[in-house]
Amino acid sequence: VSIIIPCLNEEGAIGRCVAQIFNFQFSIFNKKIKKEIIVVDNGSTDRSAERAKKAGAKVIFEPRKGYGRALLSGLNRATGDYLIFADGDGSYDFRETNYFFDKLLNGYDLVIGSRLNGKIEKNAMPFLHRYFGTPIINFLFRIFFKQKVSDINSGFRGITKKAFDKLRLYSTGMEFASEMLYKACKSGLRITEVPVTYHRRIGQSKLSSFRDAWRHLKFMLLFSPGFLFVLPGGILGGLGGLGVLWLLPGKQFIMGRYFDIHTMIVSAFMVLLGFQIVFLGLFAKVFAVNFLEEKDIKT
Repeated sequence: VSIIIPCLNEEGAIGRCVAQIFNFQFSIFNKKIKKEIIVVDNGSTDRSAERAKKAGAKVIFEPRKGYGRALLSGLNRATGDYLIFADGDGSYDFRETNYFFDKLLNGYDLVIGSRLNGKIEKNAMPFLHRYFGTPIINFLFRIFFKQKVSDINSGFRGITKKAFDKLRLYSTGMEFASEMLYKACKSGLRITEVPVTYHRRIGQSKLSSFRDAWRHLKFMLLFSPGFLFVLPGGILGGLGGLGVLWLLPGKQFIMGRYFDIHTMIVSAFMVLLGFQIVFLGLFAKVFAVNFLEEKDIKT
């Protein structure tokens, strides 16, 4: 088992996180499992790397900033058959790692730690994140990709090495979490959730609420052009086209009102706007196929 911990200026928590792993037995059924702990220092300016090494972890350095970059560096260099990762800020309890490991041993490919189905300690998650941002992102993901996952942004996850290699992940920022889940769904991997406890983090948060939320949303928009663009654009353009055809013979009288040239102008604008929206969806799909390695060309 390889446990990967991305780290950026977490000297107050990283040592405790590593110690939690070393002091805890992996699975009551497999006590001889070998553990590998990798801390990925993402350009820390404090003593995070020093404290991680002192606690017994293997420290690797990824100078290019980004949550996704840090995790990819650690995941790609991990040697375990099972990969489990979580943040090194004390917000996740590594003593709950067995929940993930046991699910992976039972045949699941990807295990998500759900904070919303577990316990969120007081002040651990900002009010807007808990009751506005996170539920909306979860709802949109379920709508766009038809997957019932309660907490797509959770940073506590487990995945088999074989499944990780299959996904070919690339995202460098916080949208890494969305990409992993999206590609796992598209690849037909067996996915499950386990409830976890979410603690108040130690130290200063690195999240940028609006920027990171937009990165998640932008990723979902690029990978769901049919639902977001092609279908609405087609409906809008089709209705506009029917309106134009209806008025071609001349003005029409319905329910005491005349419909004439002004209605036809509006209908023509609907056709143009619908046409533009459809092509926006097609361009988004082309971008996804050619630059984001999305191989399913269906819209």
